[in-house]
Amino acid sequence: MPMPLLPSLPTILLLACACLAAATSTATTPTHDPVTGLLNWRGANQDGTSLQTGLPTKAVLEGEGANLRWALDTPGRGTATIAEYADGPRLFAIGYPGGGADLLETLYCVDPETGEVLWQRGYADFISDIVYNRYSISAPTIDPETGHVFYQTSPGLVMALDRDGNELWQVSLMESFGKLTFPNGRTGVITIDGDLAIVNCISTNWGKEGPARNRFYAFNKHTGELAWSSTPGVGPPFLKDSSFSTPYIENRLGYRVFYAGTGCGNLVCVNLRTGEPLWRYQMSFGGVNASPVVYDQGTPDDPTDDLVIQVHGKENVGDTGRGYMIAIKADQALAAAAASDEKPLQLGAESVAWRNDDVSMFTSSPTLVDGVIYQCTIEGLLVAIDASTGETLWEKKFGTDQLHASPVYADGRMYLAMWHDGLYIFEPTREGPKNIEHLKMSEQDLCIGTPSAWNGKVYLHTTQRLYCFGNESGGAVPATAPTPAGPPNAVLAGQPAAIMLTPSEFKLRPGEEVDIQHSVVDAYGNPVPLGDPDTFDLDTTLVMGFADQGTNINLNVQRDVDRTSTLISATSGGNAPFGIIQNVNASMGEMKTQSRGRIISSPPYAFDFNSDNRSLTDQNDNVPYAHPPSVWIGARLKWQVRDDPYEEGDNMVLAKTLDRVLFQRSLIFMGHADDSGYTVQADVMTDGNRRGGSVVGVINQRYIIAIDANKDVIEVSSNPNRLAVTEPFDVKIKTWYTIKSMVVPGDDGNGVVYGKVWPRGEDEPEGWTIAVEVPNIHTQGAPGIYGFSPQSRFRVYVDNVTVTPNP
Repeated sequence: MPMPLLPSLPTILLLACACLAAATSTATTPTHDPVTGLLNWRGANQDGTSLQTGLPTKAVLEGEGANLRWALDTPGRGTATIAEYADGPRLFAIGYPGGGADLLETLYCVDPETGEVLWQRGYADFISDIVYNRYSISAPTIDPETGHVFYQTSPGLVMALDRDGNELWQVSLMESFGKLTFPNGRTGVITIDGDLAIVNCISTNWGKEGPARNRFYAFNKHTGELAWSSTPGVGPPFLKDSSFSTPYIENRLGYRVFYAGTGCGNLVCVNLRTGEPLWRYQMSFGGVNASPVVYDQGTPDDPTDDLVIQVHGKENVGDTGRGYMIAIKADQALAAAAASDEKPLQLGAESVAWRNDDVSMFTSSPTLVDGVIYQCTIEGLLVAIDASTGETLWEKKFGTDQLHASPVYADGRMYLAMWHDGLYIFEPTREGPKNIEHLKMSEQDLCIGTPSAWNGKVYLHTTQRLYCFGNESGGAVPATAPTPAGPPNAVLAGQPAAIMLTPSEFKLRPGEEVDIQHSVVDAYGNPVPLGDPDTFDLDTTLVMGFADQGTNINLNVQRDVDRTSTLISATSGGNAPFGIIQNVNASMGEMKTQSRGRIISSPPYAFDFNSDNRSLTDQNDNVPYAHPPSVWIGARLKWQVRDDPYEEGDNMVLAKTLDRVLFQRSLIFMGHADDSGYTVQADVMTDGNRRGGSVVGVINQRYIIAIDANKDVIEVSSNPNRLAVTEPFDVKIKTWYTIKSMVVPGDDGNGVVYGKVWPRGEDEPEGWTIAVEVPNIHTQGAPGIYGFSPQSRFRVYVDNVTVTPNP
């Protein structure tokens, strides 16, 4: 609730712990005029600058000259955004009120003038490894066309809400695409362009996207369907981290492109219309988290001197340094990529305009003002750099150190939030900062989020509260959106070059259907007429997964008259239908493309890893293995089907791999994100020695129920810092156990998570080994398997997995 500077009204907290994969709300969405405002945390110019005027020249909490208008008591680590609707402005911010199992990552809608909370939506964490309270390291994004709000929670719920808080659609990146979480909690924002909502994350999906990579997913902003996914980077040893770099979007050489940093140490360029990776520049081992900027040097007779500028703070590639800032020649790089068959083209030194080795920063993004880059460093410096030459103009120590917050420039002043040192306001010049004002915060009031400037006010979200400083009124300047791209090449423009299928990835239950939309685009990704529909062809290839019983799956394909869409539905026989629509192949002349899908049953189903005449044809450490079920999310490369190492016979089991420390914590999801009311049972075992073993168990509705050989316990958890309850259980290594779980929500929003474990082959105990009362209980979620091998030392094994409806 706001502090008593101004009156506030009661608010309603709606717990939204459900996840519907690309589901549409039944709520009626009102139609509104297009909106303006601070719609993205980087501003309309995408470079940390604003055209706002009438902003405060200082920030004073109390006493003489105090200009604190209101403060909302909710901790946060991100940036507020503001939309100017026809009936008034609304501010959107993310906080994380509560503690322990009661902590809810909360999207607030606030009156920016008074601090009154108009509505709020809370979401509980699940199956993440986020430590302490590192939540809300993100910002909401507002679509200028519809006024809808787009938001991603830390564990990866991506959603669209209308201005009144009604959820329009939601996708669980973790359960549907294998998004990984990281202890640092960095989540990033959703970027809106046209009809696309673009998300940046690290994922271990299925099939060709099974290997862990930094990927960009573009969803249709109206429906939540996946338009395309893009993998512009590389894997280990470069992929070591997450990235919350916000894409910078522009038109260049006829393309609509975006630039962004990745968790594998690259600055990348991607065709925004198609998702095709165009070029990459390898900077580091580990994540590039800062957002890039583009410097237009404004030389009318030489447009090729525009620069893409990026900073990083990890281990350099090619030398022993740690971090630098670089400028890539934008036109030269894109022209080389367009002419190359290598996609993405790895750029070399010929594409580099300049490099500054004196600047190192991991997460704070640069701000571009009148040809000068202002960049915070890890050491708490603010460095001014000539954007044309890369020359350091000056540097000044503002804080002891710096984390995420980026400088904001507006109304002739820089607003700079420093992690431990409060808010600075000053006038930046090429010679140095002038007229510095400083607001020192308390030791608990950490400034991690970037300030927001709008309508005569500055908003600052700290780890204690959301503050509003400023004047009663100000001159609001409408935001401007970048103009659509216009291809300059008349020969290439409008000529069919590629086919697009939407959705590009999908999943079906038997009896459900998906409508595959077809379109043809030119070399730049601009839509062109299909032409003669008889020249277009589409077919499907079904590659079976495997289950305990034999399964027959038939695909029914129906096309509309002009062949711009195809309806695919799946029917099945048998008791456990699972399968892969590996290829929905579309072709027109020499142009070819594919969509892909999974067929996944609702419970009951079972896996014993002996079915379907499996053969161990691959080798790992001289041990034969086969791949796990193709329909599972996050399984490939993390798990292998092997012979049981401790029992004689022909029984095959699922074994966790140990060759990648990145995968020491592994999640497998078998079903749909909206499954509920089921029981998961499996046989589990851990390797180890008398000093320890590993952790293995099952996932049920976003809770892990596992045995831990290091602690000799059975544990129910969703996040080690939010919910982790144990009961003693003597776990013997190299011994099979059966583990069983059930989640029972109550009518009051709370519920109970049950688990039991016993030696395999013995009678099941009547009572539960553990029963944990959980507030804000998750009412649905995909069933799965969990394995954790600390430092990738001791392997865990799983067999005889069953998922059945609750009795």
